[in-house]
Amino acid sequence: MDGSDDCLPEDEELISLPSLRPYYRSLDRESVKNCLCGKHLPPAEQMSARVSRIARFGKRLSDDERFDFFRFNEQEAQFVVLDDEAKKKGMQKLMRVLAAERLKDQVSALEQSVSVLKEASRPIAVLDAYCYVHNLRLVKGWLTSRSCIIVVSSEAIDALDRMKKGDESINVRAREAIRYLEQRFRYRSDCLIAQKTEERVIGWSSDGYVGENHDVFVPKPYRPVLACSLHYQTHVAPSAIDGTDVPFALVTDDAELRGVAQAAGVVVRSVGEWAKLLEGRGRKRRR
Repeated sequence: MDGSDDCLPEDEELISLPSLRPYYRSLDRESVKNCLCGKHLPPAEQMSARVSRIARFGKRLSDDERFDFFRFNEQEAQFVVLDDEAKKKGMQKLMRVLAAERLKDQVSALEQSVSVLKEASRPIAVLDAYCYVHNLRLVKGWLTSRSCIIVVSSEAIDALDRMKKGDESINVRAREAIRYLEQRFRYRSDCLIAQKTEERVIGWSSDGYVGENHDVFVPKPYRPVLACSLHYQTHVAPSAIDGTDVPFALVTDDAELRGVAQAAGVVVRSVGEWAKLLEGRGRKRRR
């Protein structure tokens, strides 16, 4: 469980203390610089960072053998009480109730945000699961700067859930991505939305082929993310600002997925291309 690497307003008075220097060296340097210059995160971002720090502190306590009353379950990504089955079941029940209430809140917020997406000037991106795993820092930057709207497809969530199990580096990164998305969804943001069940457009024939000559087969694993992309590209994405603007893209570094997506009529960009596009849009706004 990783804590937030963002610097907070309350850190300003503590950052010069010798005993805390190792910790503050671990924070994002740009975030520390901005904090010292008085450029603080939005309130919701600050709250998310504080919650993340508390969770990391709890994880460290659970790893300490001197504290034998609770542990952190890596597989289920939650804290559990030891040797107290009743408390454990009660906590699990409470977590299910809280999760259900949070889901209701998220659905309500998403219904409101989707209605105004067409008027938004920010481009929309559907990211494949590996973007969250290998480029989470970039994703955090896009959301923090509000430079684009990120749609979390159902396929990305399912893929991250499959990848989180294990002890390899990719499993650890998948769990980190899941925790980050859960934290961000906890606080309403019009820059991060989850795909709804009905938000799908099928762009291939009944036998799974696309292309001008009906010669490109769409593998079943790719179909959910392509259906999500076609919906947002066709029905939600804003109009282009100029001839070079890209108001929507499926962002992936998977060469095979890129080829199939292009044949299906989906606008595709690599992670690097999307980052460069957003940087260019940011420069235009500052002029």
